[in-house]
Amino acid sequence: WEVLERAVAGGYAGRIVFSSAADWRDTIAPPVDRERLQLMRTADVLVLDDLGSGRIGEWEKECLLGVIDERWANERPVVITFNVESLRETLGERIASRLADKPTSVEITGDDRRRTS
Repeated sequence: WEVLERAVAGGYAGRIVFSSAADWRDTIAPPVDRERLQLMRTADVLVLDDLGSGRIGEWEKECLLGVIDERWANERPVVITFNVESLRETLGERIASRLADKPTSVEITGDDRRRTS
C-alpha cells in the first residue's frame, strides 16, 4: 500500500482499485456486481487484500479466474496480500499459474502488525 501511496503522491494518475476480502465477497455474491468485476479486470492496478482469509469455494475461484486471467492476458499488475501457506492449494492451479508468471514476491515476517499490545 505504501508503494501505491507514494506513486500517487509522485503524480501517478492510473486507476487503482482496492478490494478487501469482504469487498470481494460482496462483489461476487448474487446478484454479481458485473460493473465492479469489469472495473477489477481493467483497472491499471488491482489490489486484492487478504486473499484467502476465508473459505474459497468453486464459485469464488471461477469469478477470480475471470479477473486474474484478463489481467494476466493484458499484462495488468495485481497486488495480492495473503496469509496462507500456498496460493496454489488455496486458489487452484489455473489461478496460481497466472499469478506465478513474472511475479515480484515480498514476504513480510515478524509480529502481527494489527496487534496493539
